[in-house]
Amino acid sequence: MDKVAIVGCAQTKYEAEKIDLTISELVFEVVKKLHNELEITNDDVGCVITGSNDFNDGRTIANMAIQDAVGSVRKSESRVSGDGAFAYVYGAMRILSGEYDTVLVVSHSKCSEGDQYLINNSIFDPFYQRHLGLDQISSAGLMANMYMSKYGVSEEQAAKVVVKNRTNAINNPYAHLKNEVSISDVLNSPMLAYPLKELDFPPYSDGAVAMLLTNEDNAKKYTDTPVWLKG
Repeated sequence: MDKVAIVGCAQTKYEAEKIDLTISELVFEVVKKLHNELEITNDDVGCVITGSNDFNDGRTIANMAIQDAVGSVRKSESRVSGDGAFAYVYGAMRILSGEYDTVLVVSHSKCSEGDQYLINNSIFDPFYQRHLGLDQISSAGLMANMYMSKYGVSEEQAAKVVVKNRTNAINNPYAHLKNEVSISDVLNSPMLAYPLKELDFPPYSDGAVAMLLTNEDNAKKYTDTPVWLKG
């Protein structure tokens, strides 16, 4: 098999905090929604790939706490730490290997349950980097500064990306923020870590997403409009 399709996707709305839902309940909500929309059962899923962050979840090997919620009991299940995009790629690789016809990919985040500075700072090397106070914001500033210096990108050019993304979010029913901003708004927002300002960063959010991936032979069984992985 050399083609992978997304044949279904379910999301929660992304919000600052979802205090009425546990992580397992949050995940179960999107998996159940996806099953209902595609009219499938656990028997239609070959394996499950999850993506999350142990530091945010507050436990090691955090995927063990959501096995029942994602329906991976007595199925092959694997987890990628970090961004859900990594889980998506991992799921696609499982299909391209020919081992599985369908893969359920689930990712979640519940940033409201911890102090993000302390969580992000603890990720860094404990002997040198952690004592510098580094977190994702300050390290992103260092990388952005290097990128702008190396490739000649201006702050105004970078601000255009923010404006484009936040404008698109206005039409996204699941988006956390829905406010239109201008280049001037971005450039004049409070500096967080040079050259990055407050509006350069997304908010910390609570939410979850589930997708069903399948191979070319099975794609039309689930939908007439599959979304194909191109690269």
